[in-house]
Amino acid sequence: MARPVDIKKKIEELRGFLIKYNGIPKQTENHAAHNNIKYYIKNHSDNPEIKALIEEFHLNDVKQRNSKEHLEGRIKEITVILEKYHRIPRDNKDYQAVYYFFNHYKDDPEIIRLMYIYVHADSFYRVIGKPLYTTKYSGYNVPNCNLDSAYKYVRYVYQKYKVLPAKYTVPMVELRKRFRRIRHKRVTFKEEEKYEALELYKLLYPFIRELIELGCPDDELLKFIVIEKKNSEQI
Repeated sequence: MARPVDIKKKIEELRGFLIKYNGIPKQTENHAAHNNIKYYIKNHSDNPEIKALIEEFHLNDVKQRNSKEHLEGRIKEITVILEKYHRIPRDNKDYQAVYYFFNHYKDDPEIIRLMYIYVHADSFYRVIGKPLYTTKYSGYNVPNCNLDSAYKYVRYVYQKYKVLPAKYTVPMVELRKRFRRIRHKRVTFKEEEKYEALELYKLLYPFIRELIELGCPDDELLKFIVIEKKNSEQI
């Protein structure tokens, strides 16, 4: 007699396959995983947890998933998530939904645009030539973006899409930190701090002038420079 299936473990197993292969794998990629996922979609879709998995990865109908109408609807859903965080969310269900969506539709021009604006790791690497994050010995991922990288990325995105990267993406956070340091240093009286502030001004303001020359509107630049106090903890 067959042993009863631990549905929670099975769900995690199936989710792992779906994430790894950006959807249901082809039989040539993983024959067993393909058949396993298809079996549970066909025979256990009435199970609430299987149903939730089907909805999470939009597995009901392949033709529907590839239709223009479906893609437009999914773009709206993902854009709502991205606008909520002003970046790609970290380590939660929203993160999984966004990364799955980007990986599944990464050849679509509108998806590519969103990946650049919200700074997907692949987009950052294409522009800068290095990973978006680096792993420290403690096991934590930390941003791998200095001032020059931030300039280069923001300039590239604005030139290509005529919009700045989203507010809390790594390059924008790096630049805002520099502006915050300048504003803080200007009110001190220590000569070495004044000198440091002057050096930062020399670096940052030519970049701002360049954005203006590229056509960046004043209101967008104000959003770029100003940090609201209530949101400063996100920087």
